Amino acid sequence: MPTPAERIYDAAAAALDAQQARADQITNQIGPIGAGAAAAALLLKPGLHDISHARVAQIVGLVVGVLGLLLVLGAGILVLIGINIKRVEAVELVDLGDTRPDLMGNPQAFDVEAAIKMGGTRTDNAEALSKLRRRFFVVAVGLLLEVAGLAVAAEI
Repeated sequence: MPTPAERIYDAAAAALDAQQARADQITNQIGPIGAGAAAAALLLKPGLHDISHARVAQIVGLVVGVLGLLLVLGAGILVLIGINIKRVEAVELVDLGDTRPDLMGNPQAFDVEAAIKMGGTRTDNAEALSKLRRRFFVVAVGLLLEVAGLAVAAEI
């Protein structure tokens, strides 16, 4: 039967794992969105066809579509670059034991201190995940602008 300290440690480790899984999930969604952006970019050719006789709405649509495409590319690259989801490595826990020798004789106190360290890491990761979500939102808005703008430009 795990002690309360072990349960706290396990919960902290599970929370970090959940953050990593969420970051991976967001990053993995970029592929299909990139494919959609590439498919929508096929509307560039009809949008540029006979541009000298285009109406104002078509030109505005073309500009909006190209700006959307640039948003998808720029923010998509930032999402793919990713963020730094931190983990508490074993060496950090060994350092914790080195800096606090009193913890080495008390495994429960060590587990609690390790969980506290993981809690701080989880807080840092929450901001990084928020940044990743904002980048993904920009990608989605860019895709919407691209599709809508190029559809107007191509008179679909």
